[in-house]
Amino acid sequence: MSRSQPQPPVLQNRPKPPTKGPKPKHFITFQTGLDVKKALSVSDITQLVTNLNAVRSQLTVFRNEASLLASDDPKFLLAKGYLEESPSATELFTAWDTLAKQSIVHLHLALGVLATLLTLLSIHQPYHVLGVPILRALLAPQAGRRLNAHLNSAQTDLVLVALKLWNAMSDYGAGMEKKSVYESFAWTNKSLFRLFHMRRKGSNDMTIDPFIKPDIRTLYITFVSGFLGTSSPPAVKIAFLEAHRDMFFGIFKRISDDHYLLIRFVLEGCWEGIWSDNRVKRTLKVGLFGDEVLTQLVKLYTRNVSEMPGEESIPADLLVGGYWTSSGLAMEPRLSSRWLISTAWVTSVISLPVPVHTFATGNTGWGIDYNSDPPPLSSALGNIIPPVWSRAMITKGLQNVSQLVQYHTATCLTRCLQKYNAVRQSYKTVALALEEESSGNWTTTMNELETEVKRRIPTFEVIVGFVQQKCISPELSSQDSAHLSDQSLRSLMIAESALRLMLLYHKVLPDLPADARYDVGKLLLTGTGKRVLSFSTASDISPEDTIGFKVLCHLHILDLLQHSEQYIWNATLGQSSLRHLLCIYDPTDRSGASERCGALLRKILAQSALFEHDPGELDIWLGALRAANTGLHIDADEDAKIDENTLDFYSLLDGCIRNCLKSPLEYVELSISTLKSATEMSAGIADTVEIYDASSIASPLLMALVKEVVIQRIEERFGASTTAAYELIRWFHLNNEHVSPDVLSHSLQKLEEWGPGLIPTLVLLVDPVVTPVFTTLQLSGHLNAISFPQAMIHTRPCDIMDEAVRKDLASLTINSTAYEAQIYGNLLLKRLSAIVSLQDENVASLLRLWAIIVSLTDPAEVKSVYQRLLLGSPTMQKVLETEAPHPALAKGIMELISALFDHRSGRERALAEEWCFYWTKRLSLSGEASNIIDAVRPWIPLMAHEGLIAVFEYLIGTLKYTASPSYLLEDVFSVLETRPEIIDDPKVAPYLPKLISLQSSLSISSSLYRVLREQVNASLPSGLKPINLHGNASEFVQKIEMQWRRHARKPSTEVLRVIMPLLELDDSEILDLASQAMFQSSAELVSLLNEPLKSKEVIQAIPHLATFGNVSAESLDALFNISIRNHLTDSSVMTALSLLFHKISLKPAGCNRLIQAILHHSQFSTAASPNSTSREPLVDILYCLFKMHPQNTCQPSHITPLIRVYRGSLSVPDLSLLEIFRLFEQQRKYSVASLMASWGPDPGVVSTDILNAIIGLNSNLLFATCVEFPQWRTTQKSCTAEAHRSKSSLYDPFFILLLLHSYLSTQGGGRTLTPLDWVGFFRTNIASLVISSLSARHGDIRGLGWTAFGGLCNAVAQAEFYEKAQTFYIFKMLSRLHKATPANESPTENPRLSTYATLFFAHAIRAVYTPASSLYPLVSRFLLQRPEFDLNDPPMLYSMLYSSLSSDFGKRGGNWKRERVWMLRFLADGMVSSQDWKVLQRRHTWDLLATTYHTHSNDGAIKQGVLKVLLRMTQNQRVVTSLVCHSHLLSWASFTISGMSRIEDENTVMSWCQALENIVVFVDHERVTKRMGILWRDQLLLCVNKLLNYITGNATTYPMDQSLEGLCTLTRIIQRFSSLPDTPVERETLFKALGALKSVETGLDISLGEASQWSPLVSKWGEIQERLWLAMMSMDNEQKYDLWGILTARMVGLGSVKPPVLSEGTSAWVRIEVLHLLSQSDS
Repeated sequence: MSRSQPQPPVLQNRPKPPTKGPKPKHFITFQTGLDVKKALSVSDITQLVTNLNAVRSQLTVFRNEASLLASDDPKFLLAKGYLEESPSATELFTAWDTLAKQSIVHLHLALGVLATLLTLLSIHQPYHVLGVPILRALLAPQAGRRLNAHLNSAQTDLVLVALKLWNAMSDYGAGMEKKSVYESFAWTNKSLFRLFHMRRKGSNDMTIDPFIKPDIRTLYITFVSGFLGTSSPPAVKIAFLEAHRDMFFGIFKRISDDHYLLIRFVLEGCWEGIWSDNRVKRTLKVGLFGDEVLTQLVKLYTRNVSEMPGEESIPADLLVGGYWTSSGLAMEPRLSSRWLISTAWVTSVISLPVPVHTFATGNTGWGIDYNSDPPPLSSALGNIIPPVWSRAMITKGLQNVSQLVQYHTATCLTRCLQKYNAVRQSYKTVALALEEESSGNWTTTMNELETEVKRRIPTFEVIVGFVQQKCISPELSSQDSAHLSDQSLRSLMIAESALRLMLLYHKVLPDLPADARYDVGKLLLTGTGKRVLSFSTASDISPEDTIGFKVLCHLHILDLLQHSEQYIWNATLGQSSLRHLLCIYDPTDRSGASERCGALLRKILAQSALFEHDPGELDIWLGALRAANTGLHIDADEDAKIDENTLDFYSLLDGCIRNCLKSPLEYVELSISTLKSATEMSAGIADTVEIYDASSIASPLLMALVKEVVIQRIEERFGASTTAAYELIRWFHLNNEHVSPDVLSHSLQKLEEWGPGLIPTLVLLVDPVVTPVFTTLQLSGHLNAISFPQAMIHTRPCDIMDEAVRKDLASLTINSTAYEAQIYGNLLLKRLSAIVSLQDENVASLLRLWAIIVSLTDPAEVKSVYQRLLLGSPTMQKVLETEAPHPALAKGIMELISALFDHRSGRERALAEEWCFYWTKRLSLSGEASNIIDAVRPWIPLMAHEGLIAVFEYLIGTLKYTASPSYLLEDVFSVLETRPEIIDDPKVAPYLPKLISLQSSLSISSSLYRVLREQVNASLPSGLKPINLHGNASEFVQKIEMQWRRHARKPSTEVLRVIMPLLELDDSEILDLASQAMFQSSAELVSLLNEPLKSKEVIQAIPHLATFGNVSAESLDALFNISIRNHLTDSSVMTALSLLFHKISLKPAGCNRLIQAILHHSQFSTAASPNSTSREPLVDILYCLFKMHPQNTCQPSHITPLIRVYRGSLSVPDLSLLEIFRLFEQQRKYSVASLMASWGPDPGVVSTDILNAIIGLNSNLLFATCVEFPQWRTTQKSCTAEAHRSKSSLYDPFFILLLLHSYLSTQGGGRTLTPLDWVGFFRTNIASLVISSLSARHGDIRGLGWTAFGGLCNAVAQAEFYEKAQTFYIFKMLSRLHKATPANESPTENPRLSTYATLFFAHAIRAVYTPASSLYPLVSRFLLQRPEFDLNDPPMLYSMLYSSLSSDFGKRGGNWKRERVWMLRFLADGMVSSQDWKVLQRRHTWDLLATTYHTHSNDGAIKQGVLKVLLRMTQNQRVVTSLVCHSHLLSWASFTISGMSRIEDENTVMSWCQALENIVVFVDHERVTKRMGILWRDQLLLCVNKLLNYITGNATTYPMDQSLEGLCTLTRIIQRFSSLPDTPVERETLFKALGALKSVETGLDISLGEASQWSPLVSKWGEIQERLWLAMMSMDNEQKYDLWGILTARMVGLGSVKPPVLSEGTSAWVRIEVLHLLSQSDS
């Protein structure tokens, strides 16, 4: 199928392809093509029908499967096998005839198999040739008439299948026979219009892809649209639109009823195939889309069907501004349908999102650029509250007797407030972005908007009355939860709306509720709140409650309590609202009420006297409530009783809180007395259990609860199971000293059954000295039931020394908060402070425990808590100041410091800065071989620059006494590797020789060697390792120049002796070794290429390895197969294979196998497309394979796919393909012309004959080839060096001439050209190309041109068309220029005409067929005034260069200017050879142009035209020498350049740079020097200096590419001058060039581009520096002294860049030579 033709869109979630009826029990399956042939040859009708069904089912390809089928799929193999047995599918045509006579109801089966077969073969290009005979048979006149007749059939199935077959024929082979299909189809059949109305009956399901099971309308629209697509030949498309416009209109009839995907397919096809096709006339486009089509398209905006997922799925969602005042909406509240519709419409309009995109003027690189002025206040207010809806109307609506009116009014007002909130937030965002103050435009408008909204909405008292009426009503409170009537459901709906409205008032306009002073706490205890409370405590939820209105009311009330500042929770007598909140705080709740209730409890209790000593204690209470609710469910049959007990407990807790608030001192005293008794009891274990201070007394609320529960009410108020649990806990409290581990383990098991939340209470009562609780918890698996502080209390010091215990303890701190981390850290510090001796191993155990805890910490804020505790604790200061820690303590400190501080983070290194400075100072004051090394070691990774250098110096100094600090040196070197900036320190360099001498005795050779590399890199001016080139070019240059100046000293000889062998190893040797290692084992290479993570690295290395490696073809079979199969579109892989194929030789079978693998690949067309980056290396691979064994590889089946990807251009891939075609003709002795019959100039377009291929050529590109005719082109080998320098977009004139010869030699295949065909033929400008070839440099091309011209003249003479007379007149005048050679001279069969003559006649022929051109009357008048054409005179020179059009001469853009610019362009295009220069010399043309340049000094177009002529003149040695010697060109240039303004256009500067370079390159130096001496060189260098000044002064205004290109051109001139004898380059010129480079490179980004390739700008930047360095080296030593350091530093820096910026390797050579010079200069 064609890739360029728009295909119908595909739904992502498509249904499976439909099938008709159940499958037969014995389904027939065919294995070979012979089986198919036999099955279709049966004579029994019933069996034939069965076999046709089976064949169709086995070959059917659904639409979503086409792109997924490989070329070796069984479907293709079966079809190929059948067509090899029966090439024309005779059996199918026989079946067609048989069924038409004997069983017409099954006639559609034969056509269906034909359609399926063509669709299958069209998928992959290699199979296209198999279907051509079938297609030709179907296009025969008799078969075509039968197919057209089937479209009139009354059988729907037959019409449907016939359309499928017509579609398959039209699309076959990317439309190769589309024109023949167009001619065979009966467009005049009037019954065709009924096909547009034949939709499938039933509901139109918009979720099903209409192309999966298309109806007749869909198939016919697809067929007709096929002639309008981009793959349709232009002649066919235009003919269809002109002759069958009614068919085009039929597509749009009732298109609004079609599926979205079909509509999109039609509209995209019209856009791409008609509107975007420049070959379709605009008048035709406008005529197609008239009133009839536009009327149908407008109906699309009335569709109310969701088209695609998203918010804007319905195109009718449009809003017209200013609608309200003229809308006529009935907004006066009353129970009427009109009012309800108006309110609903207003609600939907108000709900539209805020158009925030209109607030911005654009999106800059720094963010969104907002308007400084907001929208008008009236517009914003109209989008929030319509002006037709007043406050009085809203108030009446809320107070209406009808609940429906109230509900709609409340809903609409709610949307208005929500819209106001969205607008306010948007205004705040803009004001913040604009950094406005309080008087800013957006802020002021926002305040004014708030005032207006308050004035337009009802007062808050109205809302309070509305809520009290709807939420505190007797009927709402008395309803049973299990049975809701319709009336109560309506009441709940309106109550929810009222509560939502009140909540919005609190959120959006808080000033209004504050003035009303209404206590919203009433809502919690009465009406809806009371009923919701009963719902929250009920054990079951009725099905009716799933509607969720009660839950929403519940959430609204809680949000109101949270936002209201007037809520007083303990204002009521008896039970407060706190009990209700505790009932709601249920952990099993799924509605979100529990989270809102928790936030409300924290708000009202955290600031009370209960928790002012520790606000965090409230979270502990709430956590206990959650644990109690989840742990008290003992038996399933006691659920109802448990719920009642829970409510009683909440009442108890409510009373305790209120009592505690009334007399808090009583409970504080009770807490203090309890602490004293506990202290006396635990006095014996003070050494292991920490003693809490006065701030750690129990909470007053806890004491109040203990007093109420434990002493008074536990036994009489709670159930049996709860009582048993608490009796067990009481027994432990009284018998603490007599509990054995077994009893404890059993008790824990029972408590787990009764509720895990009780285990912490039991553990709290157990004496840790008497009973080993921690061990029991660890063994029984209940350790996770307690908290980390409890576990630490019951953990003995000896236990913490166990690694497993430390990990278990640390696991209890996972996911801890910052507050919990503070508690844990303090607990660890208290345990540390209780240990007397630091030599105790318990200190090390605690530190290692802390280290594990920190390592399990994720959030940064939690880790920062531990860092602050460590750095601010006196206890830790005492530990960290230990000078000689024993090994265990040293290890603990090391682990803790490593866990707490990340040495890679600069922020965390700064936190440890004071300790690093402390130990660095201590180390400097200690003696040699000090014993504090182990104390310093943990801080080494965190040390700053100076501290690390001090430690390094100290360790080097101790090496003469002991080798023990070697492991510390390893630590230092590891840090140095990650901190390269420290290696640059000059203090490190003097110690390197000593380290080199000791490296054999130290165990740090690898890290030492890496540090040596870095140090030498810092010591040498170039750097040893490759430099990462990125960022700004100026910054890079400053860096390398600073390195050069700073490291002017020569490194020590010993260091260079060690490191220089690495420089001696050439890169090619390294790559060669790597190549051999990689390609030695193909299996290993295959495993690497199959790994996704490694394959890319291997692929990127292949081009370099292939350049240097010598490998055999046998070991690379696996590489070829994987690369071709998986990476055909990867340019880097194809480039690597191309390099490999140039170095190896394959066997014939291997070549054929690889060629077939490439040509039959499913992505071959994509990889070989003109825009593909892999096209050139891929074609080069094919070229290499064909050349290896041409006698085997040159086969027609190999050539046909290549013709499809050949574009006929001058690009290197196309020239290589043409060489393959030439090779095929040499080997097979068979012309490729017959195979080229289907060649098309555009991708995806297949021509039916050569004439169609010619007409399909791009006329503009073909004429560009005429103007820039490649003079290097011959009929010999195409792939020359000049081919790489030519414009690849131009057509290859050799191929075009051969194509025309093929057409003329066959007389068009017997086809008679119509007048329109002749016009289309000449409009391609192929005749102009033939004429231009008569001026070609090589005689063989001219011979082809003259032969084609003669054949064209004969064809025109025998034809009849309107433009024949003018065309033949021009041909006759041109033919007379082929003069006969005198008898005494050698015959010249192919004379070379001047370029000006052939270019003029090419323009003349083009003008005949574009008469609207302004050139047409001028050329016609010129030709008619002369009987003969003068070859020695420039045509129309004076008449157009000095136009006499006085009527518009004063106009700036008049015809005179257009004619003058055209003549200048004509003179530039025609200046090719010395023969053309003779023509110009006759009229002193250059003198005229020089005068014209100065007389139009302010006209950039004319100046550019003159300079282009000069550029073409200076590219010819004879011409440029004549201009310099006789016309004083350099003097004129110096004068002109000096007169340029400072704001001269960059194109003018570039043209002068190129002209000066042409002079230096092409001028005859010997002849010019002999005539002018060295004066011409001085003049030229003067021009160069002036241009350098221009580039320097305009570096910031000129485009970067233009500045670098001009500077690169000037440096090439300077280098060429430096290489000439007796032409020294002045230092001033080099300094100016260097200054210009510095000015330009300040804005140059030198980062590595995509595919690891440097951009062209970076390459030019490197080339400029290289040429300046080469020019500098040709100067005397005295003159280049100042430039040596600057330019050499740049070259050495560029030599260190990988990949290299310069391909020639000069910079790398300079770098190596400089390093050698430094290493050899030691004396």
